[in-house]
Amino acid sequence: MKFSLGKFLTSDDFIAGSALMGIAAFFLWASRRYPVGTAANMGPGYFPRALCWILLAIGLAVIINGLRHGPVNAPADERLRLTPIILIPLSYVIFAWIVESVGLLIASTVLILVSAAAVPNRKILETVMVTVALLIMAFALWYVVGVQLPLLPGGN
Repeated sequence: MKFSLGKFLTSDDFIAGSALMGIAAFFLWASRRYPVGTAANMGPGYFPRALCWILLAIGLAVIINGLRHGPVNAPADERLRLTPIILIPLSYVIFAWIVESVGLLIASTVLILVSAAAVPNRKILETVMVTVALLIMAFALWYVVGVQLPLLPGGN
């Protein structure tokens, strides 16, 4: 297989890796004035900058993987679907809007179900199992950490 630079530069791997690296570079630049501190005494910039370096490494790994395996592009009918682009951010907006009035568990359920609607051919049993597992984790987090949100409507 002959390597084509033009084909690689338009491949999904290169575009995704470059996007990840661009986002990481932007936030590294944006957080340049935050004090980092040390691992024992972390400043406000420590964790965000560490995540940016990890994101930068993942982007580089995606690009290198694309170079090793050659350019791969998704079929034209799977390249851009508007349903996930709309429904997934909408689920977070709905969650933020209703969480204080209906409680963490109901708002989380709505978030999961609206997000699940973004995936075509989703099985109902799979969605129910994921919802139950995530609700158990949300409750555990609420209980252990002491999240300052009501668990159910009319709760604390």
